[in-house]
Amino acid sequence: MNQPIIPTLLMAACQIAPLATAVAAESVSPVQRPNVVVILSDDLGYADLGFTGAKDVSTPNMDALAREGVYCTDAYVTQSVCSPSRAGLVTGRHQSRWGHDSNWSNFGLPASEITIGGHLQALGYDTAIVGKWHLGTAIYSNPKDDEVTTIHGFNEIFLTNKNATYFEEEFLDSRNKGVFARLDDKSLYTTDVCANRGADFIRRQQGKPFLLYLPLNSVHENFYAPEHLEAPQKYLDRVSGIDDTRRKLMAAMVIGLDEAVGTIMRSLRETGVDRNTLVIFVNDNGGSQHLGPQVSLNTPFRGGKGEFTEGGLRVPMVVRWPQVLPAGKTYSQPVSTLDVVPTAIVAAGGSIDPAWQIDGVNLLPHLRGQVATAPHDTLYWRRGQDGAIRQGHWKLHIGPDKMRKLYDLSSDPGESVNLATQQSRRITAMESIWKSWELTMGRPQPISPPKGFTAPWFK
Repeated sequence: MNQPIIPTLLMAACQIAPLATAVAAESVSPVQRPNVVVILSDDLGYADLGFTGAKDVSTPNMDALAREGVYCTDAYVTQSVCSPSRAGLVTGRHQSRWGHDSNWSNFGLPASEITIGGHLQALGYDTAIVGKWHLGTAIYSNPKDDEVTTIHGFNEIFLTNKNATYFEEEFLDSRNKGVFARLDDKSLYTTDVCANRGADFIRRQQGKPFLLYLPLNSVHENFYAPEHLEAPQKYLDRVSGIDDTRRKLMAAMVIGLDEAVGTIMRSLRETGVDRNTLVIFVNDNGGSQHLGPQVSLNTPFRGGKGEFTEGGLRVPMVVRWPQVLPAGKTYSQPVSTLDVVPTAIVAAGGSIDPAWQIDGVNLLPHLRGQVATAPHDTLYWRRGQDGAIRQGHWKLHIGPDKMRKLYDLSSDPGESVNLATQQSRRITAMESIWKSWELTMGRPQPISPPKGFTAPWFK
């Protein structure tokens, strides 16, 4: 039986860590510049992995990743839905800086934003993105030739056409002159296809450092499938003991995700670059509760995708770099997906230009134990006029009509006891900090959801 690693929350507020401005040699051992692989899952439940407590599904590849790297128990996304969360991750800048608070704002990534691909490309890396973009149409703006890949810093792209289709998907392939093409074999599973293409990119490298950004659409539900979830029989056979149809499908999709991670890790080992590759695995937001709380598990947290609860914002995250980081370590200070970009830049030998206004922090000295203070004293979230802030172990939800909910995460990670009436001064102070931050962000973009969309968290 898999045993969960229960998150240990901060007991006191910590000071803000400065932006990473040093080159890699000041933060890591003097090794050859690492390759960088960022694997992003989609809508994965926090407790749907072996190392986070899953009991009915086995995830040996991701469990191995956690054993060989640093498991960050208190990792947060910048928004609890896909597109803005991905925007924050790939830029290291909070997406509210340009008002991208929702999947249905005038969303996308402005041409002025530099992605992890652009930053590492400037450092001499070969860069590829394989999977789900979901950041607007700019990357597709010139589909007649390979220039389509240069807009946001990726030499090679292989991108799904739809948000979460698992069979008969169409892909925009820079090796096919940027033309959308449907797979000939209708039995091929999108998760497998993307993993194999990512592994192929790794195998084609000839000593040049590379970045592979693998944002999978697994395990996002397909709204048009009969049960909203899709998995091939080979993965369903491995969870035959689960009776609930949708939970069985979800478990099979998690197995497919785990196999994708295994495919990437095998390619690193087979090409001899395993030990000097920085691998970051993280999820884009909490597991969706749209199909019921028994389908995607966020235990021990409340809520899920689309909410500012821990179940919507806290995600599993593992950082692995055998030549530099310890194996089997659990890190329980709050970290953010904003930290992916600065960590990769510094690892690659670069430095952070203050003009970029990067909101993340280089995690390497923190994960190595060289810095005792937390990477972030305060984390912020905004969607329209709703917001949330975590400061130390305190979490404040700022809702409409002066609704305030305050939780002590050190004793109540499930956010079950609202302490608002007992902590009025703390609420005033935290709300003031959030409002000061919010004034530095851009105006929220207008929101235009698809006609008839009525998800309970969309307001």
